[in-house]
Amino acid sequence: DAQILNGAGASDDDDSSAASSGYNNIGNESVEDTFEYDLIENDDLKKIIRATKSKNKKERHTWGGMAPNEWTQPDAEQVLKGLMSFGYNNIPLDSFISSLSLSRSYKREEIKRMCWAIPLLCLYEVAKDNAFVLNESRKRATESNQNDGCSLSQSGMQPQSNKSGDSSADPKDQLRQSLDKLLHENNPWVSKALEDAIAFSKTVPPRDKNFVRDVLDGMYSTKKHSESNEVQSMLTEVFNESIWPALRSRGWKEVEGSKRRFSYQGNTFNSIASVLNILPRHHPEIMKMVDSVISSVSAKCSSDVDVTPALDVKNIAAEDMESFLNNYAPLQLIADRIRAHRIGLSKRILTTLKILHGVHSMVSLADSKLPSDASIRDLNNQLAALIKINSRAARPHPEWTVTHDAILIRAIAKHGWIDRQASVLSIGNDKSIQWGRPFEACADADGRGEEDVKDSDFTDVLLKVAERAASLLNNQSELVHEFRGIQSCNLVKAYCLKRVNELSDKSDEEEGEHPEKTTSIWEVDKDKLSSTKVDNGCEELPPRKQLYLRAKKIILGFIDDSEGDEEEKENLPEEATTVKAPVKRDDHGFGVLDVNCIDNFLLSEMLRGLLKSTSRHSVKSCNLLVTQILDEINERMEECKSDFTATAELEKIKDTVPFYIKTVRKNSRAAKNIVRVMLGIDPVPPKDPADSLFPEMKTKKKKHKN
Repeated sequence: DAQILNGAGASDDDDSSAASSGYNNIGNESVEDTFEYDLIENDDLKKIIRATKSKNKKERHTWGGMAPNEWTQPDAEQVLKGLMSFGYNNIPLDSFISSLSLSRSYKREEIKRMCWAIPLLCLYEVAKDNAFVLNESRKRATESNQNDGCSLSQSGMQPQSNKSGDSSADPKDQLRQSLDKLLHENNPWVSKALEDAIAFSKTVPPRDKNFVRDVLDGMYSTKKHSESNEVQSMLTEVFNESIWPALRSRGWKEVEGSKRRFSYQGNTFNSIASVLNILPRHHPEIMKMVDSVISSVSAKCSSDVDVTPALDVKNIAAEDMESFLNNYAPLQLIADRIRAHRIGLSKRILTTLKILHGVHSMVSLADSKLPSDASIRDLNNQLAALIKINSRAARPHPEWTVTHDAILIRAIAKHGWIDRQASVLSIGNDKSIQWGRPFEACADADGRGEEDVKDSDFTDVLLKVAERAASLLNNQSELVHEFRGIQSCNLVKAYCLKRVNELSDKSDEEEGEHPEKTTSIWEVDKDKLSSTKVDNGCEELPPRKQLYLRAKKIILGFIDDSEGDEEEKENLPEEATTVKAPVKRDDHGFGVLDVNCIDNFLLSEMLRGLLKSTSRHSVKSCNLLVTQILDEINERMEECKSDFTATAELEKIKDTVPFYIKTVRKNSRAAKNIVRVMLGIDPVPPKDPADSLFPEMKTKKKKHKN
């Protein structure tokens, strides 16, 4: 093929095999057609072929068909489902294709084409819907203002003029603004989708505008579009009048059959284009006439075929986006938008794609800071360092830690977004995901093995803390009820507490007068606590909805931080935009409790009760709660005396808690900021910027007598 199209020497057999493939199927673009088209050196002839292909191509616009570029609606919906699970271009294309349950095999390029066409079409439709809603609301506002103006005129008052100018707003401007806003919000994944779409547009000619318009208007006629176009008719007419007589006198013959074909020296040529392409080699003496014919036909090619519409990624107009999709997106998908039972494309798809891009960006950023052979424990710790979430946010489980957050994000990147129960089940059934306690007994969240867990003494310590939690609920029930920050239900669930009945303490006289009474007290369920922490049994993962809300909050927070960082980096030098390791939260000189440790959960709940205290609480109640907190700190310091870091932080907290009681009545916000820092929460800034963030710690100086 290459030798014939380039005019190189070849045997008659080669000529025959190449010529027979020809351009006999102009309206049906195949791999061979594309290959021969690329080998043609005459630009005008290329121009003619593109015009005839774009005009004559009969592309299926209804779902179904068995051609490589023809889709069924369920398979297209499978691609959308895959995008909603993994996002756009977040995983290798081959892995994405293997995750789809398609009814038959499609070309890799066609699957990729459908991948960028669906989200871009969704983006454009959401922009149109937003612009329509805005225009309708402005019309109603304008009508309301006009009615009010008529009422005021009848009453003799002068109506106020509409200074906003919204009534005369151009709908096209509203569509452009809506599209620009969506492009900015979804820029991370949209930019890649546009790059792939533009790259695809350079490999195929655009569609006939009239053909697409008739399909979308429901006026498509097979007979109308089966007729040859103007360029093809002119080429046939000029060829018959000027070139064919000269070729026939040189031994060319026309082959009989349903389609017009030509033969020369035993070789068969299936189209006029293939004949014109081979003439420079066989008949150079008539090339002047041939070039004149090609130039005249090329001049008649319409401009909409000559110039391929292109998108300016930095400045995309709504009209350009619509024209581009009509030209290069799968026609079956474009025509599906006029049907009653069409594929649902809503703003939820854009939000999910944005979140999934944040999931994979977060994992990639964490992994890039460590060597490729880093352990899963180090990878999860690095990912956990990127997570910024308010410690007061709802947790899926009382023992849920930031390490569990990191494991959840990494599991979503592997198994897909958890808006469907199937993804949650895949995550739960994946034995390679090490959740750690309390969801896994063989290894904890830090990657320790089963033997390490059994050898450690955390169960004995945990039992002691659980008994103190039960004692607090039994002996200080009124205090727990008064300070709503102490969530008794969380203590019960975290430390496996249960209610048991106990005989009330009464004298013999009372027992003779009244029947025996029992009281309900809290007690540690040692069997459940032991089986949850050490034995093979383990707790189930939290429900899908709780995991979904937690993951969504984490990712949206990461995206907001990333977008804020990008805006700040725009005016910085290149050296200042390098990625740095996450900065540790500022402790402001106060002690910070490790709230992710289950052994500190009781202490953290009591500190939260102190944080949510109000002026309605009496000084006596606050002092009693502080006493309970100091006692718990002393117990924890004794239990973790081998951990010097934890002991030092507890010592700081112990020294600071009494200072809170002294200052909370004078400046509640500043005093509570101390407790916030202890719990790892950012302090609340004062209303007056001149005020201090924390109360001043004054030291009394002793006066010496002379």
